[in-house]
Amino acid sequence: MILKYRNHLNQLQKELNLPFYLYYWGWDTISNHLEQSESLLHKYFPKFIKKTKSVKPKLELPDGALGKDLLKKNYIDYLKKRYGDWKQIELNKKGEKFNWATFTISLSKRHKASGINFIDVQYFDDLVIYLQGRIDGTIMGKVNISKGIKNYSAFEESTSDLSDLK
Repeated sequence: MILKYRNHLNQLQKELNLPFYLYYWGWDTISNHLEQSESLLHKYFPKFIKKTKSVKPKLELPDGALGKDLLKKNYIDYLKKRYGDWKQIELNKKGEKFNWATFTISLSKRHKASGINFIDVQYFDDLVIYLQGRIDGTIMGKVNISKGIKNYSAFEESTSDLSDLK
């Protein structure tokens, strides 16, 4: 079929005595040229352009940030999860849900940080005492205390388990 078009174009060129060549471009040729021209793609086929999301550069944690000390950060995450899970048990009775984002933001604001990872590691002990108090204050925490059951592992216990792996 393409040969038929080429022959017809050659015949036209000779009959009209054209000083230039005529070419037949099928869809494959046209699409190849379009793919290489971003301006034509934007102009005629804007729906086929992938929209790229601007990627924000990852913020580097400052020295002394909680996020740089993974043992301490993981222990805080463990306490946060324990509190959130136990608080959710209470909220289930009311048909409510625990708001993780609000709780995490309140912890960050408490220590004047832009996020939990940015809290200065010097506040680690204060954060631990605060979270342990919140856990102990839940209904589940109070019941466990009355039965002599621990509500959470101590930081030293959680890190000693890891040192056994070395």
